[in-house]
Amino acid sequence: MTDEVWKQIPGYEGIYEVSDRGGVRSMNRLDARGRKRVGKPLAQVTASSGHKYVSLFGGGRRTRFGVHALVLMAFVGPRPPRHDACHWNDVPGDNQIENLRWGTRSDNRLDAVRNGCHNMASKTHCPYGHAYTPENTYHYPNGARACNECRRIYREEHKVERRMKNREYMRRKREGAKG
Repeated sequence: MTDEVWKQIPGYEGIYEVSDRGGVRSMNRLDARGRKRVGKPLAQVTASSGHKYVSLFGGGRRTRFGVHALVLMAFVGPRPPRHDACHWNDVPGDNQIENLRWGTRSDNRLDAVRNGCHNMASKTHCPYGHAYTPENTYHYPNGARACNECRRIYREEHKVERRMKNREYMRRKREGAKG
C-alpha cells in the first residue's frame, strides 16, 4: 500500500491540505496575528446522505465543503461547469481519489443504475404487477422504461378519444387550408 499523498487545497494554500484518501488537516502556520498554529486533522461531519463535510476558515469567513469535492479540486483540478463530484461505487463516505471524478448529474444517476442503487432500475414489475421482461419492456429514448402491457391497455381504453381528437384536428386543418 502506498503512502498517503497530501496536497494543498486551492484557495486555502498554506492553511489546509487534503489527502488522496479523503483526510483533511490544517497546516503548521502563523495566523493573522502572528501566532504560531500547529496543524491538526479536521473533524469531518457526516450528513444523513453519508457525505462527509468539513468547515474551512479563510478570509474572515467559514465555508462548508464536501470532502469529495476538496479531494477532486486538489488532485484533479477545478470543478467544470455543471458538474458534480461523483463516487464510482456510490458510497458517499468513500473519498479516495480512485473512487472520485467530476461528472454531470446524469453521469451520477447512471452510476447508481450500474451499481444497483437506483430505486427505479431495481424494480422488476410495473405498478400494476406486470413483469419487466425484455418482451414486455419499452425503452424510451431518455432511458426510462415502461410496461408494454400497460401501454397496450391504455391505448385500447383511449382509442375512441384519440380518434375523435384526430378527426377534429384534421377538420381544422382542412378549414384552415380553405380560408
